[in-house]
Amino acid sequence: MFSSLKRANYNVIEEVEDENEPGTLKSMELGRVTDIKLNEEEEVEEECHQHFESSAPPIHHGVAVSFSGKGDAELQASSDPAAEWDHIKDVDQFFAYIYEYYQQRGLTCIALRSLFSLLRFAFVVLFSTFLVNCVDYDVLFYNRNTTLDGRPLPAKRAIHNAFIPRCYARINPLMSLALFLAALFWLAHLFRIFCRLVQFSEIRRFFISQLEIADSEMQNLSWAQVVERLCGVQKRLHLIVNREAITPLDVCQRILRHKNYFVALVYYNILPPRIRLPVLGHVHYLSNGLRFNLEWLLFWGPWSPWKGPYALKDEFKDPDKLPMIG
Repeated sequence: MFSSLKRANYNVIEEVEDENEPGTLKSMELGRVTDIKLNEEEEVEEECHQHFESSAPPIHHGVAVSFSGKGDAELQASSDPAAEWDHIKDVDQFFAYIYEYYQQRGLTCIALRSLFSLLRFAFVVLFSTFLVNCVDYDVLFYNRNTTLDGRPLPAKRAIHNAFIPRCYARINPLMSLALFLAALFWLAHLFRIFCRLVQFSEIRRFFISQLEIADSEMQNLSWAQVVERLCGVQKRLHLIVNREAITPLDVCQRILRHKNYFVALVYYNILPPRIRLPVLGHVHYLSNGLRFNLEWLLFWGPWSPWKGPYALKDEFKDPDKLPMIG
């Protein structure tokens, strides 16, 4: 789920000097070795640069090194459990999932919360349909002494007297359309929950195998301790491709990147959340719906300036096109 960009395998070239070899020949061989190393480093840097400047899939280096009696180095690297976490493609999303996994206290709690959200939505829809179509309120409030089919009701009524038998036949087309849309939403929510559980199952494996934190230990650890362990595995796993070490500030900035952009737009009055009321004048107000629409336009939608997790589109990098875009 979280794709990784593996490091290149370099051919080891031993530089052995021979006293009987002429000086010009030795200098030519050393120059060739230096050119080979420089070309390999330039190719790796160019691919890493392309990886961060675009949202394309990561480029895996196919330089295979064979060792006598040990097989292919790539086959050995794939058997390493830590290889899948080497150079995460979308580090922002990965750190955000780690924070959410910690806040919700493990995969079991996340699965139960998701299950109960599905049951809650289904209960609200079905119970609302029952109240609208299956209850005779005239009988319930003593406004009528007979049922809908004309049968007389007793003086002392029970709750079941107000229920309409075979009420599903009274569902009108508008209610049928609403139930159909609710069912589609429920199925989409179920699919989204399934995808999230798959992602969180990988986060759980990362917690157990790399951070050495089980779900039962979540209650006893603070977020600062989790971040400390996360920063400790950077030197070994290289979660961020261009950093040898990371700090807790780097982790927080990755998690809050889009929120910090949004706060900066409001702070510098580029996107002021103000509305004008007839008597009160300008009032600062930002509803959840407006905030969701602004975030969709700025970060998630097809017209957003981002073409990847943290890469701007080319037209936003060109100063000549900025007035036309604005």
